[in-house]
Amino acid sequence: MNIYELYKLKAKHQRSYAVAVYEGSQRKYKPKALLNLEAAHLYPNGKGGANSPENLMIVPALINRRNGDALPYQHNGLAGIQASGEPYPMEGGMYEAMVERFGLSEVREALGRLRPTKRFRGNAGRNVSLKSLNREQPIMLLLRFELIRIKLRSDSSRITDLQRLANFEYPLYVELLAIVIFHAILAGDPDRLLARIKRILNPFNKRYSTERVFIIMFALTGKYLRRYFGLNIASRHEMVNFYNSFYSVKVLEECLFSDDTVYCYSYSGGNIRKEKTCFVVPANILKRLM
Repeated sequence: MNIYELYKLKAKHQRSYAVAVYEGSQRKYKPKALLNLEAAHLYPNGKGGANSPENLMIVPALINRRNGDALPYQHNGLAGIQASGEPYPMEGGMYEAMVERFGLSEVREALGRLRPTKRFRGNAGRNVSLKSLNREQPIMLLLRFELIRIKLRSDSSRITDLQRLANFEYPLYVELLAIVIFHAILAGDPDRLLARIKRILNPFNKRYSTERVFIIMFALTGKYLRRYFGLNIASRHEMVNFYNSFYSVKVLEECLFSDDTVYCYSYSGGNIRKEKTCFVVPANILKRLM
């Protein structure tokens, strides 16, 4: 996969829709990402990181902005890739810099081999398309794809196993876990979160029952959210607002009639529906968080 294909993949996961905007009396449509994503350098580009697909990861924009340009922890195999050779100064845009270095004909020939992407011309609307959280978990889906792409297939396999166990009862917590894993990877995983998850979910590890696995994962996710985001996993209000901040439309809403319920929205064909999903923190975890 090259960088061009990577950005096409990013566009697919963003699930853009189109909203009407008015310029005077003229109506046009503007594309808007449903899930706000960015291509983040694992080793920061501004500090010598390579501009290659192997050093890029599609991540939620909120997580990428939070990590900023900090160097990742260098001792857990998630240090990213540094560029080889000397840095090449650029003035102006990327295209002008390539022309200056390689020549116009060579650049045109290289770009001519790329298959054109679909262009949005702003003359038609496009509805939001999103299933409820009970039926799909977009951030976890992105995480699994990206783990495989950056050669962390075994991590993706273990996380997929957990998702199969948890997504029917605890879809929100599956997504919260995906968010903290993205954050851990961009930071170089100094807390060894991925290693701990793999050990807990190892199919040959008979020490942990399914219930015990859930309790440990709740505790790990809650501890991480508190340490790096200042959030309380037991606060429904905080978790709903936090998760909604990754999207450009409302995905979750608190249920006023039940403390252990959250409404999750689905969007299809211009219609909006909502259904209930579970919000329960195990009692023994709750005691630790109090």
